[in-house]
Amino acid sequence: MDVGNVGPTIKMTATGGSGYRNYYLLGAALNYGSGQGNIPYQFDSMAVTANPDIKVVIMDGGGNDILINNRSCLTTAVQGDTMCHMVIDASVARAQMLEQDMAGKGVKGIVYFFYPHVDPTAGLSGPHANDWLDYVYPKAAATCCGGNVPPSGDLTCSGSGPGAGVTCVFIDTRPEFEGHNMPGANYWFQDGIHPTQPGATAIANKVWAQMQKYCVAQ
Repeated sequence: MDVGNVGPTIKMTATGGSGYRNYYLLGAALNYGSGQGNIPYQFDSMAVTANPDIKVVIMDGGGNDILINNRSCLTTAVQGDTMCHMVIDASVARAQMLEQDMAGKGVKGIVYFFYPHVDPTAGLSGPHANDWLDYVYPKAAATCCGGNVPPSGDLTCSGSGPGAGVTCVFIDTRPEFEGHNMPGANYWFQDGIHPTQPGATAIANKVWAQMQKYCVAQ
């Protein structure tokens, strides 16, 4: 989760600044290494170790950092590149394992928001960044919602993919950023990747609205 604007704004919007513990770290990925830069480590070795009584988790599942160690994929077309498909599919599988792990440890609500379309011309991005994002979107949504993923458009959904008794809400932030992801007067990125405050506010408002809709942490 972006530590500059998105994380703090979600926390303030959803709780008024209290009620959630922070374990997200800049540059963390879903399926890389075994330390703090690996998101499963943040849950199992940091959050659970500090206090295992965790009922709700809000996460972004790696965002742009899924490809942080495979930046060549950002300049590679989606079709025909097996290595990049394997990298992303392995991250999706790890996300599903993490959600199941959370369910097994007593978590009742998972809120999984995914990245908007980014600026493909920015230095931290690449010409095929959004193509890979669109490739992974329905796969990531399915880890949360199972068969409840909409066939097209806004893939925001809810389901019990991680396990019985768990409400998992997947949030598609792409619609909110349409018209704001290329340089200009209404640009919502500070560097092509990380949202400015208006972008963070848009994400936080959608996260909170979906939490209210599906009665997560209400």
